[in-house]
Amino acid sequence: MFIRVFKPKEMKEVLINVNHIRKIEVSYTVNGFRTSLEMGIPDPNAERWYTVFVGNEEYHFQRDEDGGSDPVLETIEKIYKDAIKGPTEADQPPDEAPES
Repeated sequence: MFIRVFKPKEMKEVLINVNHIRKIEVSYTVNGFRTSLEMGIPDPNAERWYTVFVGNEEYHFQRDEDGGSDPVLETIEKIYKDAIKGPTEADQPPDEAPES
C-alpha cells in the first residue's frame, strides 16, 4: 500500500510505500504545547503527532483540528494501533549487582 504526501516547499507529491517505513516517532501536544508521553497518553484533549521516517526523509502528521478524515493519517494511526507493544524500561527487572 502507498500513501500520497504533498511536499509544498518542493511543489511535488511523493508516494510512500508503507512497507518501507523504518520508524514512527509519536509525540503529544496539549493546548498547542508539547507534553510528555506520561501526560499526553491519558489526556483526551492531547493531540498525537507522528514523525514518519522513510529512508533518509521524515514526514510529520497530525490529525486535523476539526477531526476531519484524512486517509493518510488513518493509515499511520492504524499502523500505530496495530503495533505490538513491547515492555517499557519500567517493566524490565533491575540490573543485578555484580558479585563481589
